[in-house]
Amino acid sequence: MGQKIIKIKSKPSNNNETYDFNKLCNTIKQWIIRNSLSNVFFVTIRSIKRYPLILNLIKETSSVHFTNFTPNPTFEEVMEGYRIFKEKKCDAIIAIGGGSAIDVAKCIKFYNLKNDFVPLLVIPTTAGTGSEATKFAVMYKEGVKISIEDEHCLPDAVMFDYHFLETLPLYQKKVTLMDAFCHGLESFWSVNSTRESRCYSKGVLENILENVDEYLKLNNEAEVYKKIFEASFFAGKAINIAKTTAGHAMCYKITSMYGLAHGHAAILCNKIIFRWMIENIEQLDCIDSRGRKYVEDVLKEIAYIFGTENLIEACDRLDMFVDKLELEVPCASDKEIEELVLSVNEQRMKNHPFLISEKNIDTLYKKILNYDIIS
Repeated sequence: MGQKIIKIKSKPSNNNETYDFNKLCNTIKQWIIRNSLSNVFFVTIRSIKRYPLILNLIKETSSVHFTNFTPNPTFEEVMEGYRIFKEKKCDAIIAIGGGSAIDVAKCIKFYNLKNDFVPLLVIPTTAGTGSEATKFAVMYKEGVKISIEDEHCLPDAVMFDYHFLETLPLYQKKVTLMDAFCHGLESFWSVNSTRESRCYSKGVLENILENVDEYLKLNNEAEVYKKIFEASFFAGKAINIAKTTAGHAMCYKITSMYGLAHGHAAILCNKIIFRWMIENIEQLDCIDSRGRKYVEDVLKEIAYIFGTENLIEACDRLDMFVDKLELEVPCASDKEIEELVLSVNEQRMKNHPFLISEKNIDTLYKKILNYDIIS
């Protein structure tokens, strides 16, 4: 049985917490009743207190409520959640939040697999991670990223309510959107891409480029929010097949070292990697079994999405697109560059179409960050 997608249909309202989220709460109740559940484990962001109807629902259904995790959830936090989940004998998990809340819920479900199967419903409150559409989950142990990949981590059902996006701070809108955009880029050129994944990737890039300006404005139309949620979901479906590549491999440590949001670090990396691939395409060692010509055609297809047939001009347009977001670029010392080079996720690097040496990685980090400024 495939993943069930539920879109909450509600009219725009100036009072989201009473009118619109009432419809969401009723739909959650119906899901609980339909699945004959008696003790649900809710994993939610701490800011859920801004939505009293959802808090009331958790109390009404006598559910267990877990919020004790950080934006980059740790192994210890996941284990605490799992311990409570088992202790309270919960029979389902509902995650309401961004990628972190959904990752915690997925990890708890994963660790419970040997005991019992429990249904997982996720309700994303941001548009970008695409976690609602993937079999992956992430947590950290002593600062080291731990990735889980298991088909059971794919949520059984997803509910979308675009009103969550109305209250997102501008920076969070930007960086979560860039996470989805990077998923679209990287899955497009990944060595694991398929015709299906590239279809999703193309849709992601087109959708975001078409709607980004309106999305970042205040008081925009409901249709724009729906399009952005769709882009995030398709981005998740794309990486669920193709996985991420060098951009993600290199951005994880930037996130923790400089305290940047994940999507912020990812777009800084991909902006430079895209140009580096195009400027050096004839000299780089291609590791995609479909060959250099195939990868070049993929890069040309991305250029077309940017509205040009010229690859260098596509790089310029990506630069302008990113620069308009006015995202901070950290300064890096020699010691930090050295630490970053050693931190790169080798598994993600294997998905990249071109071989990237340690020397290349060093060069790229110095371009990604403001290295010359403090050298």
